[in-house]
Amino acid sequence: MLPRDGKSFRDILDHAEFALKSASGSQGCICAYEPSMHDSIIGNTEMEKALALAIEKNELHLFYQPKIDLATGKIMGVEALIRWIKPDGTIISPDVFVPIAENSHLIGKISDFVLNEGCRQNKMWQKMGYPNIVMSINFASTDFYQTDLKDKVFEALAKSGLDAQWLEVELTETLALSDVNFAISQMNKLRELGVKLAMDDFGTGYSSLSYLQTLPITLLKLDRSFITDIEHDNIAYEIVSAVIRIAKSKKIETIAEGIENQVQESILRMAGCDYAQGYLYGKPMPPSDIQKFFEENAKI
Repeated sequence: MLPRDGKSFRDILDHAEFALKSASGSQGCICAYEPSMHDSIIGNTEMEKALALAIEKNELHLFYQPKIDLATGKIMGVEALIRWIKPDGTIISPDVFVPIAENSHLIGKISDFVLNEGCRQNKMWQKMGYPNIVMSINFASTDFYQTDLKDKVFEALAKSGLDAQWLEVELTETLALSDVNFAISQMNKLRELGVKLAMDDFGTGYSSLSYLQTLPITLLKLDRSFITDIEHDNIAYEIVSAVIRIAKSKKIETIAEGIENQVQESILRMAGCDYAQGYLYGKPMPPSDIQKFFEENAKI
């Protein structure tokens, strides 16, 4: 509004654009201009430029968090997690740069890097004589809904020489259910390749159980919110136990994330959970540390 939000029509138009960008992704709402929006938009633009340069200079790296078979105590897989490591050693969390990448063309480049590097690294570990494990990667919604996703995955597998059974694609419930029919089509195409499919953050949405009938998933990740206080919260335990039983009836494996102590591990093992992930076993770590983890885990 003139003159409150600007001294000229040009100012008002610019400020309206800032408000529009700040409300990006929100539907059915009114977003009014605030002076702080300017700094936020400019800051994100600068971050986007820096991120584009970081991709060109190979400053993106994958860290890996181990997944453990609760029946044997052996490592059965890792989840690949993106990190931006600047030349001075500063590590920038994906929580900072991934949302900015998702609002630009950069998220596609990041997803391609994660897919190809994850496959390459897993095949390298196999060649080095380490045990065969499943490499889990995540796709952003914009990439998962691309029509050539199957081709991209096939090419990454072919280029690395990794067998499809050692690759797993993790999808959040929100991502999978945003367009159910298309999601199922994409998932079936990936299953045809032999790739495993996991649903992440399971139990945080509203339609989880009803879609277990139709989604061709091979693994359910029980959300950490159910695990955090499972040793004291009987309702959380009953929910987790029920989900595990339902998953088993559908021949779907289960993994609990966010395990931080042996009591939680013991409870989940008794409940019939197949696998576990969390700080009890290890934080996300670079490839060299995972190789040390392999060697230590082999002694168990």
